[in-house]
Amino acid sequence: MAAKQNKPSKWKIFTAGIIRENPVLRLVLGCCSALAITTTVSGALGMGLSMTFVLVCSNIVISALRKAIPDKVHLPCYIVIIAAFVTVVQMVLQAYVPDLYESLGVFLALIVVNCIILGRAEMFACKHTVVESALDGLGMGLGYILTMLCMSSIREILGNGSWLGIQIIPESVDRMGIMNQAPGGFFVFGCLMALCIFIEKKTNHPIERKSCGDATIFFNLILVNNYVLVQFLGICPFLGVSKKLDSSVGMGLAVIFVMVLATAVTFPLQIYLLDAFDLGYMQTVIFILVIAVLVQLIEITLKKYVPALYTALGVYLPLITTNCCVLGVTILAVQDYSSVVTEQGFGLAFAEALVCAAGAGVGFLVAMLLFCGVRQRVEAANPPESFKGLPITLVSAAITSMSFMGFGGLVENIIAALL
Repeated sequence: MAAKQNKPSKWKIFTAGIIRENPVLRLVLGCCSALAITTTVSGALGMGLSMTFVLVCSNIVISALRKAIPDKVHLPCYIVIIAAFVTVVQMVLQAYVPDLYESLGVFLALIVVNCIILGRAEMFACKHTVVESALDGLGMGLGYILTMLCMSSIREILGNGSWLGIQIIPESVDRMGIMNQAPGGFFVFGCLMALCIFIEKKTNHPIERKSCGDATIFFNLILVNNYVLVQFLGICPFLGVSKKLDSSVGMGLAVIFVMVLATAVTFPLQIYLLDAFDLGYMQTVIFILVIAVLVQLIEITLKKYVPALYTALGVYLPLITTNCCVLGVTILAVQDYSSVVTEQGFGLAFAEALVCAAGAGVGFLVAMLLFCGVRQRVEAANPPESFKGLPITLVSAAITSMSFMGFGGLVENIIAALL
C-alpha cells in the first residue's frame, strides 16, 4: 500500500522532463545535438521532433519487452531497438523532407547514442509500465524541444537577425556572427543553465544536476576541426570526465584506439557490403553494432591479458559504446572518403579514413587535457553563485572553442611550408 502511495502520478511523470528534470538544462544530457543544431529554429525543431519520436517509441518497446530482455545483453538490445527507430526517421525525412535531412546531417544518425534516450531506457522504461514509459518519453521529449527552441531562438535572432526565416532585426543592424559558431553555442548554453539555477534558488526548488595530404588531415582534426570544441561530438564525456587528469588521459587514449579500430572495420563494410548490395539504410544499425562488439571484445581481451590497463580504464571503456564521437567519426569517414575509392582506389581512401580517425581521436584527447587544466583553474576562482559548476564550465568551453578558431588556415600553411 505504501509503495502505491509513493508512486508518482502520471501527470508528475509527464511534467518531470519539461521542468523539474529537463534533460538538457537540468540533467545535462543530449548536449551534442543541443549545441550543434541550434543555429536555426527550423533545424532545432526538426531535431527535437525526431528525437522525441525515437524516445517515445523506444521507451514503449523497451518497457513492453523489459521482462524478456536478459540483463547481460540489455544494452545491445536497447541500442538495436533505438537504432531501428532512428533508421525509420532517417528514411522518412530523406523521402519527404530532404532539406531538413541534409541540415541535420550526421546528428540525425547520432540520435541512436543520444544520452537522453539510453538514459531513459536504462533508468525508467525497463522498470515501468508501457503507459508510464510513453508519458516519460513524451515529457522528456517536450523538455528537449523547449530547450532547443529557446537556444535556437537566441542564436538565430542574434546571429542572423531572423526567426524561422522571418526578418526580426533590420539589415542595418550588425549581426553577432559568433552565435552561429561553436563559442556561441557554449556561451548560450552556459547562460541558460545559469538562469535555471538562479530561478531555482529564487523559487526555493533546488534540483540535483548530474554531469554527464594525410598530415594536413591529421593536424586539422586536432586543432582546426576539433571534434569536441568545433563539431560538438563527444560533449557528454567531455564535460563529465574532464575534471581530473588521469580520467581525461584514460578516456582519451581509449577513444583513440576504438575510433581507429572501428573505422578500420566499418569503412570496408560500407564499401563492399552496404554500398555493393544497396543496404545503405542499414548503416546506423550496422555501425553501432560493430562499435558495441569491438568495445566488448577489447574489454574481454584487456581484462584477460592486460589487467592493469583494464583496471586503469575502468568504467570509461564500456562507456565508449555510447560516445557519439566514435559513431560520428565512422559515419563522417565514409561520407568524406568513399568517393576517393572510385577516383584513387580503395587503398588510399582507406588510409585517409584511418588518418581521419586517428586525428579525431588525438583531437579529443587534446581537448580533454586542455579543458581539464581550464576547469581546475576555474573551480579555484570565485564566479557568481548562479554560474558555479557547469554554467561557468560551459562559458569556459566557449572561450576555449574560440581559441581553436585561431588555428584556421595555420595547419595548411605550415604543412605547405614544410613540403
